[in-house]
Amino acid sequence: MYQFDDVAARERAVGGDETKRLIADFNRDWPDMTRTRESFVLVQTVDG
Repeated sequence: MYQFDDVAARERAVGGDETKRLIADFNRDWPDMTRTRESFVLVQTVDG
């Protein structure tokens, strides 16, 4: 599980060249395994 400051930071992280390389490595090493990713945005407000 990863936590990012905002959606834009998450998009930069998962869309970068390093992530693409890791995905390619995964697909090469486990060609019959389905890779999945789920994400959600958690919003917290504080009334004060």
